Amino acid sequence: MHGNGVTYVFTRRLFYSCSTKNTRAEKKIVAKERKAKRQKNFDIIQEATKLWETLRQTTTAKEKRVELVGDILKICGDRVGDLAASHTASRIIQSCVKHGNGDDRLAVQHQVMPKIVELAKNPYGRFIVSKLISTAPKDQLPGMTHVVYVLHESMEHNHPWPLIEQTALSS
Repeated sequence: MHGNGVTYVFTRRLFYSCSTKNTRAEKKIVAKERKAKRQKNFDIIQEATKLWETLRQTTTAKEKRVELVGDILKICGDRVGDLAASHTASRIIQSCVKHGNGDDRLAVQHQVMPKIVELAKNPYGRFIVSKLISTAPKDQLPGMTHVVYVLHESMEHNHPWPLIEQTALSS
């Protein structure tokens, strides 16, 4: 801090000053605006996060959870495959797969299957692929495990190992 009451803050690419008179709420608003510029699906993730907070509570009734899962999937639309690579959105989609009914799981699976290779490489997306494999009915499992085995044979990447072990145990 310099004598004029201004603190200079250095980030990766930005240089900005924060007056010490700014309140905490103002600083949070500025941080949220920066995040919105940086992340392309920020608004969708924020809306889904609000519903997810209710979904993940243990006191939420099962019928309410199914309703919340439907609402979250409506908000996400057909961007589930893109959102799955984000940390927060990945956890939201995992909860949708866990608490949703069979139709919800199938909808997520259909949106994720074209991008399963990229998601299996992604440190956050691999958990969705793992959750889909663990919750899939036995008639859908052979197609999914084949994709994961082909993926493992075609690349040298550490992330698919838990997936391979899980599919071998569940077969």
